[in-house]
Amino acid sequence: MQFAQAGLAEAIAKTKFNDVEKPVIANVIAEPVTKGNEIADLLVRQLVSPVRWNDCMNKAMSLGVTQGVEVGSGKVLMGLMRKISRDVKVTPVETIEAFQALKG
Repeated sequence: MQFAQAGLAEAIAKTKFNDVEKPVIANVIAEPVTKGNEIADLLVRQLVSPVRWNDCMNKAMSLGVTQGVEVGSGKVLMGLMRKISRDVKVTPVETIEAFQALKG
C-alpha cells in the first residue's frame, strides 16, 4: 500500500481535521488522540502500518470502555472482541435504522 500513501497524504492535507472531544484510539499507536492534525497524520501512517487491534481494545478497556458498535456488514470485530474480553458488549449495526435505534 506504500504506492497509495502519497496520494492519501495529499488528499488528507487538503482536508480540515478538527480536534475531537472524545478521543480516537489510533490503530498505529494504540493510544488515544484528540488533536485533528495528529489524527490526519496517523491516518496516512495507518495505510502502511500493522493494525494493533488487541492493543487498541485493551487500551479502550483500561479507559473504562464497556460498550462498542461495529458499523457495517458482518460481526468480525465483535468476534475478535469476545476473544479479548466478554466484558465489553459490542452491538453490530448494519443499517441506518439499527443505528438510529441505538440512540433511542
